Amino acid sequence: MVYIHEEVYKELGSAGQQLIDEKCRANKWVLFKPVQAFQNIYEDYRLMESKIQSTLIVVDTRRGKAGSAGIGEITSLATAYLLNARFICSNDTCKVAIYLNGIPNDRCI
Repeated sequence: MVYIHEEVYKELGSAGQQLIDEKCRANKWVLFKPVQAFQNIYEDYRLMESKIQSTLIVVDTRRGKAGSAGIGEITSLATAYLLNARFICSNDTCKVAIYLNGIPNDRCI
């Protein structure tokens, strides 16, 4: 399943949101809402967000790129961690084809 975090969705322009809406209506993707999905562990989710943000601040400072990680990246990483995601994709500049079996075929999601 492909999850799109609601914070990432909010950062997109109307064309990006429209694409995600279409994928969600086709049941290919899920608009992920942590308050609903993590009802029983929401405090853990918020703690993970805080840890990730703190770590990224240190990394950004070392690299001389303060503030390069936005809320979309931070919340997506926290979600991926708690869902034990097998892979994460964050590519804002080009289209990415994801194949369920890792082999190009007609099951591109």
